[in-house]
Amino acid sequence: QAQHRAQRPPRGATTEEPDKLPARQSPAHQRIMAPPVNGQLGVEDSRISRMLRVVGRLIGRHPRKWALCSLTVALIVIIAGLCTREQFGGSKPMTNPMSFARQWSVKGGETEETIKMMDDRLERDELWNKPYSNTMFVPKSEDIVDLATGAAFEEIFGLFRKLGDLSVEVKGKTYTFHDVCDRGILPDLPAALFPPVGTPILPCGVISPMMCFAEAGEINHPMYRMIDAMLGDNISTQVPRAVSYTTRPSFRTLSDEQIKAELATVRQAGQENLEPGVSRGCFGWNNAFTYYVDLWGGKAVWGENATLLSLGSVRFLTYFDGSSRIKYRLQVTKPEHAVEEDITEAVKLISGQWNSIVKSYGETTKIVEVVDLEDLARYTSEKLENEMAKAKAGTFISGILLMIMFCTLFLSSYKHPLASRALLGLLGLVMVLIAELSALGLFFLCGLHLNSAM
Repeated sequence: QAQHRAQRPPRGATTEEPDKLPARQSPAHQRIMAPPVNGQLGVEDSRISRMLRVVGRLIGRHPRKWALCSLTVALIVIIAGLCTREQFGGSKPMTNPMSFARQWSVKGGETEETIKMMDDRLERDELWNKPYSNTMFVPKSEDIVDLATGAAFEEIFGLFRKLGDLSVEVKGKTYTFHDVCDRGILPDLPAALFPPVGTPILPCGVISPMMCFAEAGEINHPMYRMIDAMLGDNISTQVPRAVSYTTRPSFRTLSDEQIKAELATVRQAGQENLEPGVSRGCFGWNNAFTYYVDLWGGKAVWGENATLLSLGSVRFLTYFDGSSRIKYRLQVTKPEHAVEEDITEAVKLISGQWNSIVKSYGETTKIVEVVDLEDLARYTSEKLENEMAKAKAGTFISGILLMIMFCTLFLSSYKHPLASRALLGLLGLVMVLIAELSALGLFFLCGLHLNSAM
């Protein structure tokens, strides 16, 4: 026992060698906790890291003052930027006023220059250009391969006849389809200036296979229908080169083969040997206008001797006149309607009205599927830009709620509530929101615009 006591170390002494670490510390832990071998903490930092370290120390000395100062600057930038936009009382639009195509062209490229030239030309000639509506018909099922039939034409005509009934009201004035459609530049004259009944309201310019048949006359103005019914083939004696609608065949009295034969008739002498798609068709309201099959038909199948076997699709183009020409035409009989601004609005409204009618009518058909495309440059592009520029509030709100749920669920500690970091995560989201709004305000202060993708 005495020998054992002699071998025991005195109380308070350690049996570990001086150069050995305690058992609770590993070499890796020593490397992490030890300062750099070359000196104090931060000596080996890059220049950017040193700058950030200085900024961090400076802000760390007065965190509340810096937070208040930063928040004040952010609010000033946000408010000043938003106040430059029309929605907040400013003079600039929120979204880019350039055309959709020009926004997405390469800046300084050949395409951008071409689009810019076309946009400038369209804007300069806007009051003279003729917008149009493209109404297209295709089979409603795969079993239907031919639309040049009596049943299909009955459905097509059911929509076609609604053209003559279009009318809108602008500033208390009613504009009809015949007021704004493309029917020439000659002014409408009353009976006092052009006895006995005044100048006839000529038919509107509509390129359609219906022009081959008498039913097309139903969309004409009542005055013209009366003259046509009275004179028949002699109408050209009163209206030069006019072709009577009343003497054209009715598709309702023809077989499917006879309908195809009428659609495939050569209208102009000397064109018998040309390709059938550019030599067969229908007369317009006068014999100077021939609407060939390739203008209003698609997937046409031709047989021997240019016989039309089937027609896979049909369309008709409805042309409206330029506002300046409409003004000139109406200034005698309807002087109160001869206002270019009101006429431009009326044409736009009638085009939109027709588009809505086409959509509703398509739900009632059994043979044809119908869709209408308004004038691309005037109306469709504008609609597309407006739709894409609309902020989808539901998407934004759901995104914010999902981020809040993420911070709440995954940064919370239910076993140790005091160790939760949910509040820290939510404050981080607030910082991100302030940063985004500040960037948006600075963006607007620089005179820039949002686009549809942004």
